[in-house]
This record gives sequence, C-alpha cells and structure tokens, in this order.
Amino acid sequence: MTEVLSALVEIVGQDHVLSEDDLMAPYLTDWRRQFDSRATAVVRPADTQEVSAVVVLCMRHGVGIVPIGGNTGLVGGAVAKDGQILLSLERLSSIRSVDPLGATITVDSGCILRDVQDAAARYDMLVPLSLSAEGRCQIGGNISTGAGGLNVVRYGTVRDQVLGLEVVLPDGRVLDAMRSLRKDTAGYDLKQLFIGAEGTLGIVTGAVLRLFPAPERQVTLWIATATLDAVLELFQQVRKAFGNLLTAFEYLSGSTVQVISEYLGQSPPLAASAESHSVLIELAGSVSELTDESVLDRFAAWQDDGLVDASVMATDERKRDAIWRLRHSASDAQKLAGTCIKHDIGLPTSSISEFVRRIPAELRKEVSEFQLFVFGHIGDGNLHFTVAQDRHSKSHDIEPKRHWINETVHSLVVRLGGTISAEHGIGLLKRDALGRQIGDVGLSLMREVKRQFDPDGLMNPGKML
Repeated sequence: MTEVLSALVEIVGQDHVLSEDDLMAPYLTDWRRQFDSRATAVVRPADTQEVSAVVVLCMRHGVGIVPIGGNTGLVGGAVAKDGQILLSLERLSSIRSVDPLGATITVDSGCILRDVQDAAARYDMLVPLSLSAEGRCQIGGNISTGAGGLNVVRYGTVRDQVLGLEVVLPDGRVLDAMRSLRKDTAGYDLKQLFIGAEGTLGIVTGAVLRLFPAPERQVTLWIATATLDAVLELFQQVRKAFGNLLTAFEYLSGSTVQVISEYLGQSPPLAASAESHSVLIELAGSVSELTDESVLDRFAAWQDDGLVDASVMATDERKRDAIWRLRHSASDAQKLAGTCIKHDIGLPTSSISEFVRRIPAELRKEVSEFQLFVFGHIGDGNLHFTVAQDRHSKSHDIEPKRHWINETVHSLVVRLGGTISAEHGIGLLKRDALGRQIGDVGLSLMREVKRQFDPDGLMNPGKML
C-alpha cells in the first residue's frame, strides 16, 4: 500500500490523501454508529479526471474502493475494510449550470442537496428531493442509494428526477450520459443501472436533474384521526380532492409523537395519546388554487363526516417549519428513548393497516415487552418502523433478538407484497436479507450484472451482494 499511497498523492495532492487516524476519523463511523470503517486512507479527488485516475490505479493494484458522500447513509453502504480506500466526493461540489427554460440543473455529485435546492431557488425553480439530512447529504449519495424523501407522492423518487449521469466505470472509463432530454430512446437507458446501485457498478461524478416551477403558496396541515384506517381513507380523499397539489402525506403514530415530546420537548400542534394517529399534509400550488377558504372547507367537511378528529393549518413559513421540525425529529427522539431496531419498509398502501395490525402478535412470539414507533410516507407506502425497548420496563430482551425481529418484520412485509428497503438501500445491513425479496433468479441476475461491470469485485466490495 505504500506504493499505492504515494501514487495517490501524485494524482490528488498530499493534502487530499488522509491516512492519519485523527484526519480520517470523521469518515469512519456511519450515521447510526452501527458500523466502523478501517480504511487505509481517505482519498479526495477534485474532479472526474482525478476520480478516473484513482480508479485505474486501484484496479491495477487490486485495492477496493468505497465511495462516500455526506456519510448520512443508514445501511452501512460506505464502510471500508483494511486495505481499501474511502473515496470522498466532497471536492466535486460545483453547480455546473442551471437551465431555467429547459428546467434542469447540472451538478457535480459531491454537491450538498440543500446547496442544489438553493441554486434552483435563485431561478424560482424547485428541486423536489427533500430529506431530513439535506443539509449534509450529497447528490451522488442520493442517486446511488435511490433516495425517496418527502415529496414522492407528487414528484417520484430520485430515479424519476435524474435525466442524465456521468459515471466513472471500474476500468476508469467515463460514461458521459449527461443529456438533459425528457425524451430519449437511443438504446438502453444506461443511467438507470447506476441509480440505486450503491457504487457497486461505478462512481457517479455528475448528474442532470429535473427542475419544477417553485409553488406560489404552500399550506401545511396537522391532522388528528381516530384510527389508521381513517388515515388511509383520508389520504384517498385528499388525493382525489387536491390532485397534484398534494406533495406530502406523512404519518406519525401516537407513540412517535409522544417520544418526540418527551425527549426533545417539542409539543405537537394537537395533543396526542399512545393510541392516536397524526398526519402531516403539505399542499403546494398557486394562490388561486390554494385559498384558505377552499382548504378549510374541505377539511371541515371531513371533520363533519368523522374522518378527521381535529386539524391545524399553517401557511406562514415559521409555523410550517415548526411542524416539519417535529416530523424530522422522529428518528432522533427514538434514539434517545433506548435500544431501537429500525426498518425502512415499503408496502402497498392497501396493506399498511394489515401489517400494523398483525406485526405485534408476530413479535410477541419471542419478545415479551416492546414498543412500536411508526412514521413515514403514507403517500408512497414507505414506513419507518421501529421495534424499541419499552422505556418503562426493566426487561432487556430486544437486542439479543435483533436478528429474529428483523427476520419476522421482513417476512411479513414480503408476504404482503412489500419491500425490505424502500429508500435507504441495502448496504451491509440488509445484504443477507435481499434474497428473501428478489429470489434466486433476481440475485443471479444482479451478480451477472456486477461481474460484467466489475469482474474483480473492487467497487464498494461486499455491499448489496
């Protein structure tokens, strides 16, 4: 490795090959502190050409490459072993161009998501991808994990928002597919192979993203309902009434709202019990489409019908931000409550109630005491489902049953036609569970694709497959 490190210095410069423990430390622990890297070095190229040169060098010497963006991943996808390097894309941070007429923005993969959002906003345009980690996560990581976020119900996942990609392949060649076209049937849509591939087929260095007109008005509502079935019926009614004005439909169980209040001191707009159900709805459109009267009349009618128990509407930015802060705090509050076994699952919307109804009995077969936190994106069927230690109990039987709990949750999800990973990816955390969902034929095809692109298995080794 001494020879390799010296050659890496020649490519990216002495200051950008980090091998001392204190300099590497910020890159070595994942967001959830479940995995630790033992990389030989962190290498920080400045552009696509330097990325290509680093890849060629590493392939020549059989050195594994683990790409890392903002290090906000939740499945151990950016964890390296001894003898491997972490390839940080943080210096690839340029907004290459903004095309308001064509409604596109072209960026380096190391751009922070919020910086891309801000660049688009200066042209009164919108990058709809929105995540809790948007102040730190990078576009390349978003693309490589197939990120979803809050606005999927209207704009789709990142897969729907990417028009073009630039990718350094495992042999160092650069795939230039940076077209900004809405229609393009010239051969295979190669970019789709790299979206959600977690750096196992190549390293994303640039992207062309779709832009949308920034809405004139945004309305945020906090709703209380009596049952989860009422939440799902409300989603159907809101979608029918408001169509594409509906951008987000978020759900929080009563236990989730309570733990946010207890550990973070954030009071919800409406009181919540352990049995209650809360919904956060975002509508966006023109001033004429979203008048206070039109919105309030709709929700008043649903309240009269018994579908809604109570509602609060916020239109000014300060109040809207306060409601969204509460939603974004759900994961942090759970961590403070104690041992948590988290799942990023996706279900057909029609199966959500059945899953939530059946899973407690399944878990009680092996775990005597636990609490459940459920929140997520009802609009696209993505639930963040957590089995946690009952914070009011002295029993500690959650952690030893982690594997069994994961298997139980995943098994029911798959039986109901869902997915074990809706938006966080596979990484190390869910690698061994992937076959349960996609089967032997699916795994075989994935391995064939991997071998075709990366026959030596040096691109993000051990992740996903």
